[in-house]
Amino acid sequence: MRTFQNKNSTIIITDDEIFKLIYGSGIQIELSDVREAVKVYEDYAKGRSLKVLVVFADDTTMTAEARQSAEIKTANSLAEAFVLKTLAQSILLRFYLLRRKSLHPIKIFKQEDTAVKWLQSI
Repeated sequence: MRTFQNKNSTIIITDDEIFKLIYGSGIQIELSDVREAVKVYEDYAKGRSLKVLVVFADDTTMTAEARQSAEIKTANSLAEAFVLKTLAQSILLRFYLLRRKSLHPIKIFKQEDTAVKWLQSI
């Protein structure tokens, strides 16, 4: 397992090669946060596709610039799982996913353990 600490997030690459991005509580995700996460992913993956797990705290928000960047920059991944705590987060993510083209499966979860099991099944 490898861990990377950024200003507003922790990235853990699990033993089964899941790229787990955990955003801290009470933060607003900015464009720089999205760029940092993408850079760590690309540096670690070196062209390979990994499974991605993104976990948001219940009070995590995202700037418009960060959302736009995430819409444009799709991950070269096998699958993406998002763990969301609030209805507002879920509505925003569903809207974002409608606008983003993806060639891999994406699913939204309320519980992290369920998301991990789904990713492991792929």
